[in-house]
Amino acid sequence: MKALIHENVALAPLTTFGIGGPAPYFIDAPDEETVVEAIRWAKEKVLPIFVLGGGSNLLIADTGFPGLVIRIGIRGIEWARSNGKTIVRAGAGEEWDPLVALCVERNLAGLECLSGIPGSVGGTPVQNVGAYGQEISEVLLSVRAYDRSADRIVELSHDGCGFTYRTSLFNTTAKDRYAVLNVTYALSNGGLPHIRYPELQREFEGKTANATLETRHWQKFAPLCAGFVRAKRCCSSTEIPIAVAPGLSSRIRSSQNRSFDNCNRSPAQTCLVTQLPEAK
Repeated sequence: MKALIHENVALAPLTTFGIGGPAPYFIDAPDEETVVEAIRWAKEKVLPIFVLGGGSNLLIADTGFPGLVIRIGIRGIEWARSNGKTIVRAGAGEEWDPLVALCVERNLAGLECLSGIPGSVGGTPVQNVGAYGQEISEVLLSVRAYDRSADRIVELSHDGCGFTYRTSLFNTTAKDRYAVLNVTYALSNGGLPHIRYPELQREFEGKTANATLETRHWQKFAPLCAGFVRAKRCCSSTEIPIAVAPGLSSRIRSSQNRSFDNCNRSPAQTCLVTQLPEAK
């Protein structure tokens, strides 16, 4: 395990904002065994642990993170049929948008409105990711995760995830307890696309169901700010959590309106700034 852990790794390149200092310890975890061993190693060293996915919705201070950062890179997508549905099981490290594209290409309905959202599969159940009236909780079957408290891998059912609007047990009652390893979804075969919002209805008026599924329009599915680089973005969810170092909260809030003056977003889309404790 020691040989797999890198020291003083810059975290900025691993986030969509491209901002942040280093981590004293960092490991890429391409499989479940590495995730479990890394967490146990950090516990033995009494180090704080941060599980990193796709790096979206994350703003890291210049001082970095004072512990072990584990980037979960578990890949792989499995397809199966059950009870008239297509069961999709994806590793937590799979990129989210390419997975949505694959489902669209296979004429599977259930994720089409979630196109363009940055991040990885492992983050989707945490915030119950949603957009344009569609949420992950509508199609999620189960989550395989490592339970840090019980020191074992568990399978959480849909009901066990405690989904509500933009929340789950992963970011509320059991925050920092689980490391998501893979997620299983149940999608409709040849189902009609989910088009409830009037703006989407106007956009796709007169188009066939297939054309709607194949249309992945950035300006509709992932509002961007004028002049922004696409790689430096966060989700377009209603609540955007941002963790910052001490002393930065006021600066983030004061600059928020200036930074997003030209952004094509709803007034309800706000950044929730969470201040991290001082490193000891």
